Amino acid sequence: MPGLWFEEYEVGRTYRHGPGRTVTETDNLLFTALSMNPAPLHLNAEYAKTTPYGRQLVTSVFTMGLIMGLSVSDLFEGTSYGNLGFDKITFPNPVFIGDTLRAETEIVSKRESRSRPRRASSSSSIAATTSATSSSSRCIERACR
Repeated sequence: MPGLWFEEYEVGRTYRHGPGRTVTETDNLLFTALSMNPAPLHLNAEYAKTTPYGRQLVTSVFTMGLIMGLSVSDLFEGTSYGNLGFDKITFPNPVFIGDTLRAETEIVSKRESRSRPRRASSSSSIAATTSATSSSSRCIERACR
């Protein structure tokens, strides 16, 4: 499915991205290795048992990438020149191996560019729900072009 064009964005509308994705141990292992994050909380099951969580956490940078990736085909694929940045990123709930993440995006604002003709930007807020908590938390606010 192609992304949306500027004219198609409706401020206040929420887009639910499907079908979601279950995080695997391999996802966590590969991403921690690729990002050079050797924290035992992510890689060492025995160590993780001694933490307040009692098990391994999925690295937050993987979580952020996955949540953002879930929105691409619905909103940005083929229609965006890139991500302009992030205003706020929070991780209110831990993500564990085996959790299924689902995401939804609310369009917060949009405007035409004052400096680049035929360009525009939008701001959105993405919420993620994990299968473990069944709670939705706003976690990423971003601006896209």
